[in-house]
Amino acid sequence: MSNDLVTAIDKAVRDQPTEKRRSHMGASSIGARCKRQVWYAFRWAYNEKHTGRILRLFNRGHEEEARFARWLRMAGCEVQDYAQRLGYHRESDSYVLMDWDVEVPPYEDGHCIDVSDNPHHIALAKERGEGPQQWGFTDHDGHFSGSSDGRIRAGEGCTLTLPDGWGLLEEKTHNEKSFKQLTAKGVLTAKPTHYVQMQIYMHYMGLKWALYISVNKNDDTLYTELVHYRPEIALSYVADACKLVESRTAPPRLTEDPSWFECKFCAFREICHYDDAPQKNCRSCVFASPAPEGEWNCGKYSNIIPEDFVPQGCAAWEPIE
Repeated sequence: MSNDLVTAIDKAVRDQPTEKRRSHMGASSIGARCKRQVWYAFRWAYNEKHTGRILRLFNRGHEEEARFARWLRMAGCEVQDYAQRLGYHRESDSYVLMDWDVEVPPYEDGHCIDVSDNPHHIALAKERGEGPQQWGFTDHDGHFSGSSDGRIRAGEGCTLTLPDGWGLLEEKTHNEKSFKQLTAKGVLTAKPTHYVQMQIYMHYMGLKWALYISVNKNDDTLYTELVHYRPEIALSYVADACKLVESRTAPPRLTEDPSWFECKFCAFREICHYDDAPQKNCRSCVFASPAPEGEWNCGKYSNIIPEDFVPQGCAAWEPIE
């Protein structure tokens, strides 16, 4: 019975409508050691299909964000986990988005109530298409982008020691092994991609510090670390992103050894080391090149490729190299 139920749950998770493939190169990936891997992902060389368990694991990380925000508010912090304040209007049963500096009056007939810290209202507003957007950035003609977990600062009467002003909030979940490495070595050494991700967000959001908060999924132990903005690091990776977006050919391999541990578990291993063809679509075609506003241009037919056609590719498709 239990195995049948797990199978049914995992199938149901897999069968849920999937989000569109990421159209941009993300701040969460640019810090990877292998730039070839980042480029292959950007060019849609392979679309990895995940099991129900892995999809549930991804979802757990997303669901933890509301818990982090709730704990931090309980500890006296101000948290802006979205870029707009969310108001709810009871009479019309509708939501309205406001700037954070707009003061929301106490509830009266005809007024909204502030539900910015209510995850149930946020989820419902998103379902209706009325939800707030995450803090983030877009650069390199719309091809380099990212969405952060929010901003944080010490609230009135908060006893926590935080730098002045607003800082970046970055929230992560870890398994036991990863969490032990993090607590022993710190985020820069244990999770350099997370460190770079924070540097990128601080750069674009004009912030000087970040609070990295993570949880051990095994026992709910928390780890926090303050990270300060280092412009030389942020700018170097912004430049890397620009080069990768503009590149028409794959960067050099991280190593020529396909048995290297980072290669063994890479989704692009067969394409990279064994010359398998990438999956067919417009972005994995040699004729395609990034165009302004996040679009793609076809050099074969000298046209902007319609968004709904990009995943298909045409008869003239030739694989990237």
